[in-house]
Amino acid sequence: LNLGFMLGLAVTQGCIYLMGQETFTAWGWRLPFIAGIGIGLIGFYIRTHCAESPVYEQAKRNGHLSKQPLREAISGHPWEILQGFVIYITVTMPFYLTAIYFISFSHKHLGLETDQALWLNVVNMTLMMLMYGGSSSLSDRFGRRKVMMFGAVAIMLSIHPVFMAFTPGADVVAVGIAQGAFALLLGIYLGPVAALLVELFPTSVRYTGMAITYNVSAALFGGTAPFVCEWLIRATGSFQSIAWYVVLCNIASLIALWFYRDRYNEVSRLKGRCQRQHAAAALVALGEEEHQVFHYVVDQQHQIDRASVEKHRVRPEKAHRRIEGRSVDRQRVKHHVGLKPVAAAEDRKLAKGQQENDKRIHKTATLKALPGRMIWR
Repeated sequence: LNLGFMLGLAVTQGCIYLMGQETFTAWGWRLPFIAGIGIGLIGFYIRTHCAESPVYEQAKRNGHLSKQPLREAISGHPWEILQGFVIYITVTMPFYLTAIYFISFSHKHLGLETDQALWLNVVNMTLMMLMYGGSSSLSDRFGRRKVMMFGAVAIMLSIHPVFMAFTPGADVVAVGIAQGAFALLLGIYLGPVAALLVELFPTSVRYTGMAITYNVSAALFGGTAPFVCEWLIRATGSFQSIAWYVVLCNIASLIALWFYRDRYNEVSRLKGRCQRQHAAAALVALGEEEHQVFHYVVDQQHQIDRASVEKHRVRPEKAHRRIEGRSVDRQRVKHHVGLKPVAAAEDRKLAKGQQENDKRIHKTATLKALPGRMIWR
């Protein structure tokens, strides 16, 4: 999303630079929208050709997908939709405040040049994007709920100092530091939110539930953010009214997060279960031929041990110790039985090596019977 905003900004700035501000305002602003048609077609191709998740594919094979996902999502999961909607408020309103409104706000109310406001927007989007990876990793370890609650509290505590730095005629560096700090804290909250929405709904209605949660919240609180912020400034005459609006959104999201039951551990257990199932399936996939290879190895071991004992009256442990290499084969059999399958090609190579080793032993080994003991030479 951040990269998309930055790409759109780059296209707009490029058109203004090549055409001039007057030409761009007159008719050139249509060109980025026309170029967006091609981007839409590329997105449609990617969406129709990308692979689905293994969980979705399994649910599809088992017939567990809903035939009426919209109706089932609304009637069967209203609490999850409401919970996700309120949690996402702290994504949409502050994000559109940073990505959209800060550009016109910096130019109109703070007196910055348009180019300065746009470049500050690029910096804000970059800083926000840098925080995604760290906060997402922390949520995998400590849970989505804890990381997002920390991010919401940090935003709530910092928003008033941020807007205190926004004064008419303020230095661009001071404005940039304040906006950048707010973007960093917002990135902490935004990082885990996608995983939280995925884990909030079951597979049968996951896509529909996420779509309702995301789009309704973005439309009501994201799309209206510039309008509401401008109305608050006119109604109150203070920039701090926007800060209080952000605080209200954070409080609502914190309440929803308080009642959210984190499911990141359930996902980890599911992944472990799937890995064990894949290991068992891989063992079965070795097939009858590979099992015959291991039966051959075990049978050859037993035949040589039994022949050595019966023919030369050697104690079994000595016969096993003198026939070097067989203990390794037994370990490979145990390795196979312990759900750690070996590649079929390697097993065939092992069987071939066993046959050659048997021939070499019978050709080069001679046994001399002496009174009371045996000598291997």
